[in-house]
Amino acid sequence: MPTITFPYDHSRDPMSPGQLADQIANQFGLASNPSVDINPTQILVTHPQASESQRAAVQALIDAYVFDPVWAGGVEGVLRSRAQAALATNATFLAKASPTAAEVTAEVKALARQMDGVIRLALGLLDTTMGT
Repeated sequence: MPTITFPYDHSRDPMSPGQLADQIANQFGLASNPSVDINPTQILVTHPQASESQRAAVQALIDAYVFDPVWAGGVEGVLRSRAQAALATNATFLAKASPTAAEVTAEVKALARQMDGVIRLALGLLDTTMGT
């Protein structure tokens, strides 16, 4: 299975492999999270679809990474946080008098992700945030 290795300075800040895996999966629209292993000197990202062409985008995620205590609270915390943020996003869209076709398409996709999150919360399917 392909693995991309990145240098890492472990003293930088706390980094959650699960949170980073979620960010990578969401960035690339992956059907499953990559395996992310973090040690004091490197980060290893392993996934069937991992490739060198993704290196710069994954490095940008690593560089911009900020530990999210909501995520550390588990999948439920992440989904609840995203649902709260969705209220503002949806209100902004609804306030548009005449959204463009591109805006409507983007909103439909966002609503599908939001509903996946709400459905996961309602059914207690708290094993992943994929698709939300």
